[in-house]
Formats: sequence, structure tokens, C-alpha cells
Amino acid sequence: MFSARSLQAGPVQSEQVAILNHIALVHEVCPRGRITSVNAQFCKATGFGAHDLVGATHSRIQPALGAGTAWIELHAADPVTALLCGETLNRKQNGDEVWLSSTIAPKFGPDGRLAGYYCVSFDVTESRKLKTEMEQNSKLLQLGQLTATVAHEIRNPLGAIRTAAFVLERRLKGQVEGVEPQIERINNGIRRCDKIITELLDFSRKKSLKVESAPVDGWVSDVIKEECRSLPRGGAAMFKPGMADLAAQFDPDQMRQVLINLMNNACDAMTEKVASGATDTSYVPELTIATRQDGRFVEIRVTDNGPGIEEKTLKRIREPLFTTKSYGVGLGIPAIEKILLNHGGCLNIESVYGEGATMTARFLIEIESNITV
Repeated sequence: MFSARSLQAGPVQSEQVAILNHIALVHEVCPRGRITSVNAQFCKATGFGAHDLVGATHSRIQPALGAGTAWIELHAADPVTALLCGETLNRKQNGDEVWLSSTIAPKFGPDGRLAGYYCVSFDVTESRKLKTEMEQNSKLLQLGQLTATVAHEIRNPLGAIRTAAFVLERRLKGQVEGVEPQIERINNGIRRCDKIITELLDFSRKKSLKVESAPVDGWVSDVIKEECRSLPRGGAAMFKPGMADLAAQFDPDQMRQVLINLMNNACDAMTEKVASGATDTSYVPELTIATRQDGRFVEIRVTDNGPGIEEKTLKRIREPLFTTKSYGVGLGIPAIEKILLNHGGCLNIESVYGEGATMTARFLIEIESNITV
């Protein structure tokens, strides 16, 4: 957002212009908000050529404004008498974000009438990212301390409930009519709570990678066979191996958690699509797991034909504690990303709403063993 300062704008000297053109992004705008000139630094930072920008409005680099928006009206009530300062989010030609910290000064013609605006900007994208990361890390540290404490305090009484349920089942099974369904409800609740606690602890704990070398396709195939029971009724799972006999170095227990979580997320999405009744009876849930080598990386792609992910959800899906489900704590995706990051990789998420989603676990083929993470 821009703010107006009472400081009056003085004339811009040619020496100042030369210096600013060398170190800053400089462009000029006419009184009606159309760009009249840009320097080389501005073009370099935004990826646009001068021919793309001159004559255009700021909607070219700020699509959210809309072509009919009066640019200067967004920044100050009285833009003629004050310097305007602030930061704005812009888009490069390739769609990437670029944050600019700008100072805008009015220009006047020989007759004293407003001739336009002179705008000097600096690219502050990296500092914005760093600030965001620092804030996020601070929140994650506090979250980790909280989750570890809560999980520990809940696990102890949960263990007592599990033991009591086991004893009741042994003593009452077959003796009291209707007791079995109630005990099963207790056990289901215990399993759900235990899963949540495990997610909390996995997210907050520091672990050492216990790296082993294993053929990727064989390992993925074994995990799929064990976890296919999670598929919705009538669903089908397909594995498309693409690594031949290539082996990679990874922690099999942690990477197993990654693959199982991705498969469970896909199965949950397809189950919700079936339960919603939003599709006809011909719908068959299909889960596809594929592997491939991409240079120094292994990629495991998990694709479903579920409802897909809405754009507003896609923007927040990586946030800790964010979930659209009526259960869980929203730490599944952050936990997956943490494991992949420690394997030198990342998680890619692609989705077309209404057509399903693909989540790709990407990690290095070779990493150092016994890394503390």
C-alpha cells in the first residue's frame, strides 16, 4: 500500500536521473496513468520489453487492478502535492511475483500543470520472502513446542482408555448384547486420536535420516500392495514403474510415510466424490502411482480422478493447521514437505478442479546418510 508524505517534490536533475537509471527501476506515467517510459532495469526486473509497457496501464504488471482502474487514485488522495511511498505486488511476464518498493513524485510542465509522475522502485522480492520465512519459522517453532506438549499429555490417558477398552471387550464380548458395536466405536476413536498424535509428533520432532539404498520401483510396489485397502469400494489402483532397476538412497520409513499420506489423501478425495453424489454411477475411483527419473532426482507421482482442489484451497494447502476435512489437524502436507526437504527435494501439487489432482514427491537419488533433520 502507498502512503502520501507532505514532503514536496523538487525538480529531478539529469545527474540524478543517470544515477537512478543505473541502480533502480525507473518509469514515468502520464496524468491518466499510462506508462510513458521505462528504463532497462525495470524491463530486466519484470521480464517485459519497453514495447510491452509503454502506452499500457499498470494493469500490465498488476493484473488485479484491471485495465480501467485509475492507477494514481489507488495511492493517495492528493497525489499532486506529495511524494508517494509504498510497496506493491506485481507480476513478471512469466507470472512470477515481484515486489517493488516505490517512491512516486509528480512532474510539472513549464506552465505549472501536472505533466505526469516519476516513479523510482527497488526490487524487494527477496527481502519480502525472507521476512515471510522468518515469520513462518517463528510460528512453526511455537507450534512445534505446543504440539509436542499436547501430544504427550493426550497420549498417556489415551493409553489408559485403550487398555480399559481391551479389558471390557475380553470380559463382555458375547456376554452383553450390543456391546461389541460400542467397543468398536471406542477403538475407532482411539485409532483416530492416535493418528492425530502421531502427526503432531512427526511434525515437531527432530529425526535422523537412516538412509538405505533400495530399488525405487520395487519399494514403491511393496508399499502400494500394503496400502491398497484404503481405496474406495470399487476403486482401482495402477502402478506405472519408470525407474527400471535404479536404486536410490533414502530413509524408507520416512519416505513410506510420504507415499502413504499421498495415497490416503487421494483416496479420501475420491471417497468424498463418491459420497457427495456429485457424479453418476459410472464413476470409478482411479488411483495411479508412477515413478520416473528426472536428472539427479526421483519423482513419485500420485494421481487421482477425484474432485480436484479449488484454487482458494490450493493457495493455502501447504499451510500448517489448514484443512478442509472435518477431522485431522492439517499437518499432513507440511509433514510430507519436511521429509522431502530433508531428502533434498520438494512436493509439487497440480490440480484441475473437477478433474482430480496430482501430487509429486521429488527427492535426490543420492544423499548423505545419518543427517539430523
